[in-house]
Amino acid sequence: MSLEFLNAFKFMKKESFLHNLDPRAKLVLALTYTISALLFNQIIPLLIIFLSLIPLVIFGKILKQWIKSIHGLSFLVLFIIILNTLFMSLSFAIAMILRICIMVSAFSIFFLTVDPNDLALSLISMKFPYEFAFSFSLAFRFVPTIANEAQNIIDAQQSRGYEMQKKGFINQIKNLFPLLIPLIICSIKRAFNVAEALESRA
Repeated sequence: MSLEFLNAFKFMKKESFLHNLDPRAKLVLALTYTISALLFNQIIPLLIIFLSLIPLVIFGKILKQWIKSIHGLSFLVLFIIILNTLFMSLSFAIAMILRICIMVSAFSIFFLTVDPNDLALSLISMKFPYEFAFSFSLAFRFVPTIANEAQNIIDAQQSRGYEMQKKGFINQIKNLFPLLIPLIICSIKRAFNVAEALESRA
């Protein structure tokens, strides 16, 4: 079971053009790419949009993390190809994969280059309610925490003799259950702890 998808959304502090860009501009950029991906159904326009993201990734010095985010979609890509080829067509499946890769890449670039503190301040400066800005920033901060917890759960399951690295489509689905159930429980507990901490501070 790979955690590359979650790890590819952790903020990486680096000195680059993208990192120095205003978070609001990067949010608009991510939304623009997402909307563009949803507007087109043909492979060629979607491929051009996807390829246009690569220079941003290179200039942002996040090529390795971006590749991890794409690699983390391998299970979903396989599922889409099988499902859409059976019920629709291969060209439709490829277009759907490109659309998902564009949206994931756009927001991967956003999260990898935006500091959570800067994000909250930017949202407040855009006249978003403080509660929304705080909640969004808090959820943003939990991404690396969830990734670390998931890795701990995988290590614990493997120490008990459970084979989490089995290959194959069916095995990948089976591997999700011993990971997701403890992860959901831990996330709910953390949410309650955060709520209690916020209430205690009024």
